[in-house]
Amino acid sequence: MLKNFPSGARVCFIGDSLTAQNTVQWMTVDCYKNNFPDANIEFFNCGVAGGTAASALLYLEDDTLIHNPTHAVIGFGVNDSSRDALSLPRTAERYDRLATAFENFKVNLRRLCDALIERGIEVTLCTPPPYDEYHESDTPALVGGYALLLAYAEEVRKIAKEKGLPLCDYAEYFGREMQTDLLYTADHIHPNNHGYYVMGKYFLAQQGLDAGEERATPPDYLKDWCDKVAERVEIFSGELMVVRDYSLPLEEKLKIAEEYVRTRTDVIPRMIEIATNYIRLKPHQNEIFKAIDELYAKNVLNK
Repeated sequence: MLKNFPSGARVCFIGDSLTAQNTVQWMTVDCYKNNFPDANIEFFNCGVAGGTAASALLYLEDDTLIHNPTHAVIGFGVNDSSRDALSLPRTAERYDRLATAFENFKVNLRRLCDALIERGIEVTLCTPPPYDEYHESDTPALVGGYALLLAYAEEVRKIAKEKGLPLCDYAEYFGREMQTDLLYTADHIHPNNHGYYVMGKYFLAQQGLDAGEERATPPDYLKDWCDKVAERVEIFSGELMVVRDYSLPLEEKLKIAEEYVRTRTDVIPRMIEIATNYIRLKPHQNEIFKAIDELYAKNVLNK
């Protein structure tokens, strides 16, 4: 079981697109508001599409520590796994790529945990949900994907035990539930709307809390906050997957994104969308962060 977040806590959820999607977060906000209306707890979504433990270290200051967190919930492994290598021919090169990715994950997740713990932040680790290798869809599954992410989940369990950290074991729970329930989209990696609800329900249940009835969208009082959180996600996803160099000046970052939109015809439409949104939103990053805080204070904390 996980402990409830205490009154006055400032909780950052750090992770990849499964975190960035924000369902677990708004479900947690809503559940805490209903159960602990006077607790004055603040939740922050620091998820980034395409994110890894390594990339989280790069933007830790601007995307996490800026919130002065007391607690952090970390969920990585899906992108760290370099799972696309499973589609390559069975060669030593493929094996080396997968092995290197795993070794890097071991190092970077420990570094991320240590960086937070050294600042007095209480860390909870989450195992990555399994790869849905055995569900048929229009997208062929990567053979070996399930076993690959199982190894990453086991490493997260090992790190949690090693450092004495609480653990939310999505891998164990999803591994059982996916046998009788459709939890994933066609890409075999991202949960569908029901799957995200199951994630949120399980996370809250580990704290002894009831998520309530399933719903596909957040309650009305959280919709504006969720919209602004989505803008934050687009900014940091663009930083990671389009700009690829967090240290550059703003002007150079925008030029890279503009060139990306003009010239890249070999990427999925979603990547062009991220780049376009990055160009529009990045210059207003501080305003967006401020709006997120103000909406949360007004609509959640009633301040």
